[in-house]
Amino acid sequence: MRDLFQIFGLLGLLDRQSFRVFWNSPSQNCPKLGVDLELTKNGIEANENQSWNGSVVNILYSNVIGTWPYYDANENAMNGGIPQLGELARHLESVKRTVSKMIPNKDFNGIGILDWETWDPLWERNWDSRQIYRDKSLILAQKMYPNSTAEEQLEYSHRDFNNAAKMFMLETLKACKKLRPVGKWGYYRFPDCHNQFNGDTKCDEKADNETDWLWEESTAIYPSSYIPIIQKNSPNITTYVGSRTAEAVRVRNKFSVQSPIYHYQRVQYALTSEFLSKTDLENAFKAIKARGGDGIVIWNEEYEVGNRTTCEAMKNYIDNILGPLVLQLKNDK
Repeated sequence: MRDLFQIFGLLGLLDRQSFRVFWNSPSQNCPKLGVDLELTKNGIEANENQSWNGSVVNILYSNVIGTWPYYDANENAMNGGIPQLGELARHLESVKRTVSKMIPNKDFNGIGILDWETWDPLWERNWDSRQIYRDKSLILAQKMYPNSTAEEQLEYSHRDFNNAAKMFMLETLKACKKLRPVGKWGYYRFPDCHNQFNGDTKCDEKADNETDWLWEESTAIYPSSYIPIIQKNSPNITTYVGSRTAEAVRVRNKFSVQSPIYHYQRVQYALTSEFLSKTDLENAFKAIKARGGDGIVIWNEEYEVGNRTTCEAMKNYIDNILGPLVLQLKNDK
Protein backbone atom coordinates (compact mmCIF):
# COMPACT_ATOMS: atom_id res chain seq x y z
CA MET A 1 0.00 0.00 0.00
CA ARG A 2 2.88 2.36 0.79
CA ASP A 3 4.30 1.77 -2.69
CA LEU A 4 0.94 2.65 -4.23
CA PHE A 5 0.80 5.96 -2.39
CA GLN A 6 4.39 6.71 -3.38
CA ILE A 7 3.43 6.14 -7.02
CA PHE A 8 0.44 8.49 -6.66
CA GLY A 9 2.75 11.06 -5.07
CA LEU A 10 5.15 10.89 -8.00
CA LEU A 11 2.25 11.24 -10.41
CA GLY A 12 1.14 14.33 -8.51
CA LEU A 13 4.60 15.86 -8.87
CA LEU A 14 4.61 15.09 -12.58
CA ASP A 15 1.23 16.80 -12.96
CA ARG A 16 2.68 19.89 -11.32
CA GLN A 17 5.69 20.09 -13.60
CA SER A 18 3.67 21.26 -16.59
CA PHE A 19 0.92 23.87 -16.82
CA ARG A 20 -2.27 22.22 -18.07
CA VAL A 21 -5.48 23.71 -19.44
CA PHE A 22 -8.67 21.63 -19.49
CA TRP A 23 -11.90 22.15 -21.43
CA ASN A 24 -14.93 21.54 -19.20
CA SER A 25 -17.52 22.77 -21.69
CA PRO A 26 -20.28 20.82 -23.48
CA SER A 27 -19.32 21.85 -27.01
CA GLN A 28 -20.10 18.48 -28.60
CA ASN A 29 -22.50 20.15 -31.04
CA CYS A 30 -19.79 22.32 -32.61
CA PRO A 31 -18.14 19.52 -34.67
CA LYS A 32 -21.59 18.32 -35.72
CA LEU A 33 -22.29 21.83 -37.01
CA GLY A 34 -19.06 21.91 -38.97
CA VAL A 35 -17.13 24.05 -36.49
CA ASP A 36 -13.85 22.52 -35.31
CA LEU A 37 -12.67 24.36 -32.20
CA GLU A 38 -9.20 22.80 -32.64
CA LEU A 39 -8.67 22.56 -28.90
CA THR A 40 -5.69 20.20 -29.01
CA LYS A 41 -3.90 22.44 -31.49
CA ASN A 42 -4.27 25.26 -28.99
CA GLY A 43 -2.91 23.29 -26.05
CA ILE A 44 -6.28 22.58 -24.43
CA GLU A 45 -7.10 19.08 -23.14
CA ALA A 46 -10.68 17.93 -23.75
CA ASN A 47 -12.87 14.85 -23.73
CA GLU A 48 -13.11 13.04 -27.05
CA ASN A 49 -16.65 14.23 -27.68
CA GLN A 50 -16.22 17.59 -25.85
CA SER A 51 -18.96 16.70 -23.35
CA TRP A 52 -19.11 17.19 -19.57
CA ASN A 53 -17.81 13.68 -18.97
CA GLY A 54 -15.15 11.54 -20.62
CA SER A 55 -11.58 10.25 -20.33
CA VAL A 56 -10.02 13.64 -19.54
CA VAL A 57 -12.57 15.57 -17.45
CA ASN A 58 -15.49 14.41 -15.33
CA ILE A 59 -17.61 16.92 -13.48
CA LEU A 60 -20.25 15.29 -11.28
CA TYR A 61 -23.09 17.66 -10.47
CA SER A 62 -25.07 17.17 -7.28
CA ASN A 63 -28.32 16.60 -9.19
CA VAL A 64 -26.90 13.46 -10.81
CA ILE A 65 -24.74 11.98 -8.06
CA GLY A 66 -25.87 11.00 -4.60
CA THR A 67 -28.87 11.94 -2.48
CA TRP A 68 -27.60 15.12 -0.89
CA PRO A 69 -29.75 16.63 1.87
CA TYR A 70 -30.85 20.18 1.03
CA TYR A 71 -33.76 22.62 0.91
CA ASP A 72 -35.23 23.51 -2.46
CA ALA A 73 -36.20 27.02 -3.58
CA ASN A 74 -39.56 26.67 -1.80
CA GLU A 75 -37.84 25.59 1.43
CA ASN A 76 -39.00 21.99 1.10
CA ALA A 77 -36.67 19.52 2.80
CA MET A 78 -35.12 17.15 0.26
CA ASN A 79 -33.42 13.98 1.50
CA GLY A 80 -33.71 15.24 5.06
CA GLY A 81 -32.95 18.90 4.37
CA ILE A 82 -29.94 19.31 6.66
CA PRO A 83 -27.00 16.88 6.69
CA GLN A 84 -27.82 15.75 10.26
CA LEU A 85 -31.03 14.20 8.90
CA GLY A 86 -29.59 12.84 5.66
CA GLU A 87 -29.13 9.15 4.92
CA LEU A 88 -25.41 8.80 4.29
CA ALA A 89 -25.48 5.10 3.42
CA ARG A 90 -28.16 5.61 0.75
CA HIS A 91 -26.26 8.62 -0.57
CA LEU A 92 -23.02 6.65 -0.92
CA GLU A 93 -24.75 3.80 -2.73
CA SER A 94 -26.04 6.33 -5.24
CA VAL A 95 -22.55 7.82 -5.58
CA LYS A 96 -21.05 4.41 -6.32
CA ARG A 97 -23.68 3.59 -8.95
CA THR A 98 -23.26 6.95 -10.67
CA VAL A 99 -19.46 6.90 -10.76
CA SER A 100 -19.42 3.35 -12.08
CA LYS A 101 -21.86 4.28 -14.83
CA MET A 102 -20.47 7.68 -15.81
CA ILE A 103 -16.80 6.69 -15.58
CA PRO A 104 -16.72 3.05 -16.72
CA ASN A 105 -12.92 3.00 -17.10
CA LYS A 106 -11.51 1.84 -13.76
CA ASP A 107 -8.12 3.27 -14.78
CA PHE A 108 -9.49 6.76 -15.38
CA ASN A 109 -6.57 9.15 -14.81
CA GLY A 110 -8.16 12.49 -15.66
CA ILE A 111 -9.60 15.14 -13.36
CA GLY A 112 -12.72 14.41 -11.31
CA ILE A 113 -14.68 17.33 -9.92
CA LEU A 114 -17.50 17.07 -7.39
CA ASP A 115 -19.81 20.06 -7.72
CA TRP A 116 -21.66 20.61 -4.44
CA GLU A 117 -22.66 24.23 -3.80
CA THR A 118 -25.92 24.22 -1.82
CA TRP A 119 -24.43 24.39 1.66
CA ASP A 120 -20.93 24.88 3.02
CA PRO A 121 -19.50 22.24 5.41
CA LEU A 122 -18.89 24.91 8.07
CA TRP A 123 -21.99 26.21 9.89
CA GLU A 124 -20.72 29.80 10.08
CA ARG A 125 -20.27 30.05 6.30
CA ASN A 126 -23.94 29.38 5.64
CA TRP A 127 -25.35 32.87 5.44
CA ASP A 128 -27.75 34.73 3.16
CA SER A 129 -29.58 32.15 1.00
CA ARG A 130 -27.99 29.39 3.09
CA GLN A 131 -29.24 30.78 6.40
CA ILE A 132 -31.94 28.11 6.44
CA TYR A 133 -29.30 25.48 7.26
CA ARG A 134 -28.37 27.36 10.42
CA ASP A 135 -31.99 27.89 11.38
CA LYS A 136 -33.06 24.29 10.83
CA SER A 137 -29.97 23.01 12.66
CA LEU A 138 -30.86 25.10 15.69
CA ILE A 139 -34.47 23.85 15.66
CA LEU A 140 -33.16 20.27 15.57
CA ALA A 141 -30.74 20.95 18.45
CA GLN A 142 -33.57 22.42 20.53
CA LYS A 143 -35.53 19.19 20.03
CA MET A 144 -32.58 16.90 20.68
CA TYR A 145 -31.24 18.74 23.75
CA PRO A 146 -34.36 20.16 25.47
CA ASN A 147 -32.68 20.41 28.88
CA SER A 148 -29.70 22.41 27.63
CA THR A 149 -29.41 26.18 27.76
CA ALA A 150 -30.05 28.27 24.65
CA GLU A 151 -26.33 28.94 24.37
CA GLU A 152 -25.56 25.22 24.55
CA GLN A 153 -28.22 24.39 21.98
CA LEU A 154 -26.68 26.90 19.58
CA GLU A 155 -23.25 25.38 20.17
CA TYR A 156 -24.61 21.87 19.55
CA SER A 157 -26.29 23.01 16.33
CA HIS A 158 -22.87 24.20 15.08
CA ARG A 159 -21.14 20.99 16.10
CA ASP A 160 -23.75 18.60 14.76
CA PHE A 161 -24.10 20.37 11.43
CA ASN A 162 -20.34 20.50 10.89
CA ASN A 163 -19.87 16.85 11.79
CA ALA A 164 -22.66 15.62 9.52
CA ALA A 165 -21.68 17.91 6.64
CA LYS A 166 -18.09 16.71 6.91
CA MET A 167 -19.19 13.09 6.69
CA PHE A 168 -21.25 13.66 3.54
CA MET A 169 -18.50 15.52 1.73
CA LEU A 170 -15.59 13.44 2.99
CA GLU A 171 -17.15 10.02 2.44
CA THR A 172 -18.31 11.05 -1.04
CA LEU A 173 -14.75 12.01 -1.92
CA LYS A 174 -13.39 8.76 -0.48
CA ALA A 175 -15.92 6.71 -2.46
CA CYS A 176 -14.90 8.35 -5.74
CA LYS A 177 -11.22 7.82 -4.98
CA LYS A 178 -11.78 4.18 -4.12
CA LEU A 179 -13.67 3.52 -7.33
CA ARG A 180 -11.33 5.47 -9.63
CA PRO A 181 -8.09 5.76 -7.63
CA VAL A 182 -5.89 7.25 -10.33
CA GLY A 183 -8.20 10.20 -11.01
CA LYS A 184 -7.54 13.63 -9.55
CA TRP A 185 -10.47 14.18 -7.20
CA GLY A 186 -11.63 17.31 -5.41
CA TYR A 187 -14.54 19.71 -4.91
CA TYR A 188 -15.30 22.63 -7.20
CA ARG A 189 -14.82 26.13 -5.67
CA PHE A 190 -12.88 24.94 -2.62
CA PRO A 191 -11.11 26.73 -1.07
CA ASP A 192 -13.51 29.66 -1.38
CA CYS A 193 -11.47 32.70 -0.50
CA HIS A 194 -14.47 35.01 0.13
CA ASN A 195 -12.47 38.04 -1.01
CA GLN A 196 -13.87 40.85 -3.15
CA PHE A 197 -12.88 42.98 -6.15
CA ASN A 198 -11.54 45.81 -4.00
CA GLY A 199 -7.89 44.87 -3.86
CA ASP A 200 -8.56 42.63 -0.84
CA THR A 201 -6.01 39.83 -0.69
CA LYS A 202 -7.08 38.41 2.65
CA CYS A 203 -8.71 35.00 2.61
CA ASP A 204 -10.51 33.24 5.44
CA GLU A 205 -7.55 31.10 6.44
CA LYS A 206 -9.10 30.07 9.75
CA ALA A 207 -12.14 28.53 8.07
CA ASP A 208 -10.02 26.82 5.42
CA ASN A 209 -7.79 25.37 8.14
CA GLU A 210 -10.88 23.95 9.83
CA THR A 211 -11.60 21.94 6.69
CA ASP A 212 -8.16 20.31 6.84
CA TRP A 213 -9.87 16.95 6.28
CA LEU A 214 -10.91 18.11 2.81
CA TRP A 215 -7.41 19.06 1.66
CA GLU A 216 -5.86 15.95 3.17
CA GLU A 217 -8.24 13.71 1.25
CA SER A 218 -8.31 15.62 -2.05
CA THR A 219 -5.98 14.62 -4.86
CA ALA A 220 -6.59 17.89 -6.73
CA ILE A 221 -7.80 21.33 -5.67
CA TYR A 222 -10.29 23.30 -7.76
CA PRO A 223 -10.72 26.95 -6.69
CA SER A 224 -12.86 29.23 -8.83
CA SER A 225 -12.88 32.94 -9.69
CA TYR A 226 -15.42 33.98 -12.31
CA ILE A 227 -15.28 37.67 -13.19
CA PRO A 228 -18.45 39.82 -13.19
CA ILE A 229 -18.88 42.21 -16.10
CA ILE A 230 -18.96 45.18 -13.73
CA GLN A 231 -15.24 44.47 -13.22
CA LYS A 232 -14.43 44.57 -16.94
CA ASN A 233 -10.89 45.89 -17.42
CA SER A 234 -10.53 46.38 -13.65
CA PRO A 235 -6.97 46.55 -12.30
CA ASN A 236 -8.15 44.41 -9.36
CA ILE A 237 -8.67 41.24 -11.44
CA THR A 238 -5.05 40.17 -11.00
CA THR A 239 -5.29 40.57 -7.21
CA TYR A 240 -8.69 38.88 -6.99
CA VAL A 241 -7.75 35.80 -9.01
CA GLY A 242 -4.20 35.64 -7.69
CA SER A 243 -5.23 35.70 -4.03
CA ARG A 244 -7.63 32.82 -4.59
CA THR A 245 -4.89 30.80 -6.23
CA ALA A 246 -2.49 31.69 -3.42
CA GLU A 247 -4.95 30.42 -0.81
CA ALA A 248 -5.26 27.13 -2.67
CA VAL A 249 -1.45 26.90 -2.70
CA ARG A 250 -1.37 27.60 1.02
CA VAL A 251 -3.79 24.82 1.96
CA ARG A 252 -2.10 22.46 -0.50
CA ASN A 253 1.29 23.06 1.05
CA LYS A 254 -0.08 22.85 4.59
CA PHE A 255 -2.30 19.81 4.27
CA SER A 256 -2.07 18.09 0.87
CA VAL A 257 1.43 18.40 -0.50
CA GLN A 258 1.08 16.56 -3.81
CA SER A 259 -2.29 17.83 -5.03
CA PRO A 260 -2.21 19.89 -8.25
CA ILE A 261 -4.25 23.09 -8.29
CA TYR A 262 -6.51 23.49 -11.31
CA HIS A 263 -8.29 26.83 -11.16
CA TYR A 264 -11.80 27.07 -12.63
CA GLN A 265 -12.20 30.05 -14.94
CA ARG A 266 -14.74 31.24 -17.50
CA VAL A 267 -13.73 32.94 -20.74
CA GLN A 268 -16.94 34.97 -20.52
CA TYR A 269 -17.88 37.42 -17.79
CA ALA A 270 -20.02 35.78 -15.11
CA LEU A 271 -23.70 35.37 -16.00
CA THR A 272 -23.15 36.81 -19.49
CA SER A 273 -22.12 35.59 -22.95
CA GLU A 274 -19.63 38.43 -23.45
CA PHE A 275 -16.07 37.18 -23.82
CA LEU A 276 -13.41 38.47 -21.47
CA SER A 277 -11.34 41.22 -23.00
CA LYS A 278 -7.85 40.19 -24.04
CA THR A 279 -6.42 42.14 -21.11
CA ASP A 280 -8.76 40.58 -18.55
CA LEU A 281 -8.14 37.06 -19.84
CA GLU A 282 -4.38 37.56 -19.75
CA ASN A 283 -4.46 39.08 -16.27
CA ALA A 284 -6.60 36.26 -14.86
CA PHE A 285 -4.73 33.38 -16.48
CA LYS A 286 -1.27 34.79 -15.81
CA ALA A 287 -2.17 35.45 -12.16
CA ILE A 288 -3.12 31.81 -11.73
CA LYS A 289 0.22 30.60 -13.01
CA ALA A 290 2.26 33.30 -11.28
CA ARG A 291 0.75 32.51 -7.87
CA GLY A 292 1.47 28.79 -8.13
CA GLY A 293 -1.50 27.24 -9.92
CA ASP A 294 -0.79 24.11 -11.95
CA GLY A 295 -3.45 24.71 -14.55
CA ILE A 296 -6.86 26.03 -15.48
CA VAL A 297 -10.23 24.41 -16.10
CA ILE A 298 -12.28 26.38 -18.62
CA TRP A 299 -16.01 26.09 -17.93
CA ASN A 300 -18.89 27.23 -20.10
CA GLU A 301 -22.66 26.93 -20.13
CA GLU A 302 -24.14 24.68 -22.82
CA TYR A 303 -25.99 27.56 -24.49
CA GLU A 304 -22.67 29.32 -25.05
CA VAL A 305 -21.57 26.58 -27.46
CA GLY A 306 -24.95 25.22 -28.52
CA ASN A 307 -25.48 26.50 -32.07
CA ARG A 308 -23.45 27.43 -35.11
CA THR A 309 -23.29 31.12 -34.25
CA THR A 310 -22.00 30.57 -30.72
CA CYS A 311 -19.62 27.83 -31.89
CA GLU A 312 -18.14 30.14 -34.52
CA ALA A 313 -17.79 32.93 -31.96
CA MET A 314 -16.01 30.55 -29.60
CA LYS A 315 -13.69 29.33 -32.37
CA ASN A 316 -12.78 32.90 -33.27
CA TYR A 317 -12.00 33.67 -29.62
CA ILE A 318 -9.91 30.51 -29.27
CA ASP A 319 -7.96 31.13 -32.49
CA ASN A 320 -7.17 34.77 -31.80
CA ILE A 321 -7.08 35.27 -28.02
CA LEU A 322 -7.42 32.15 -25.86
CA GLY A 323 -5.29 29.71 -27.84
CA PRO A 324 -2.20 31.94 -28.21
CA LEU A 325 -2.35 32.73 -24.47
CA VAL A 326 -2.65 29.07 -23.48
CA LEU A 327 0.31 28.10 -25.67
CA GLN A 328 2.36 30.95 -24.20
CA LEU A 329 1.60 29.86 -20.63
CA LYS A 330 2.44 26.25 -21.40
CA ASN A 331 5.73 27.16 -23.06
CA ASP A 332 6.91 29.77 -20.53
CA LYS A 333 9.00 28.26 -17.76
